[in-house]
Amino acid sequence: MADEERIGERVLYPDEPAKADLLRLDSLYHIVNNSADWQGFVTWDNSPPVNVAYQTHKFAILDAFQTGFAFLRTRLTDEWILLGPAATAVVRTLPQLIEDEPQVRGRCILFGRLGRIKVYADPDMDDPLGWFVGCHGKCVKGLIVNSPLGFTMRQPE
Repeated sequence: MADEERIGERVLYPDEPAKADLLRLDSLYHIVNNSADWQGFVTWDNSPPVNVAYQTHKFAILDAFQTGFAFLRTRLTDEWILLGPAATAVVRTLPQLIEDEPQVRGRCILFGRLGRIKVYADPDMDDPLGWFVGCHGKCVKGLIVNSPLGFTMRQPE
């Protein structure tokens, strides 16, 4: 029993590595779906200021992420970002992103890193302009505002 790992209330044994990944994602879903765990709210304006090219302006989303982490008073460990479709489109074009082989983890896709920060995409996020940053069981909700990207909320059929 000395080799077991405890995640939440469940005990995992060394022969269950895939189950450990799924339980970590369970925790991630729980955090973003429980607004009591949200520590703040950050927005990023998708429209660039006058005389600033969009290619330059999109780097400002990194500042929005770091502002979210500041709300969490992070210790620079176990940091992650969960992106809706619009934020995924922006982040995938950043040169700072180190893309890995996409790994489907439940509803999310782990597709890269920004430094040591794990980057997940949720193609079915309720708000396509939303995103979250988080660590240690807490998160900050983010939103892209003034988006000309054309995302609309459609009703389930």
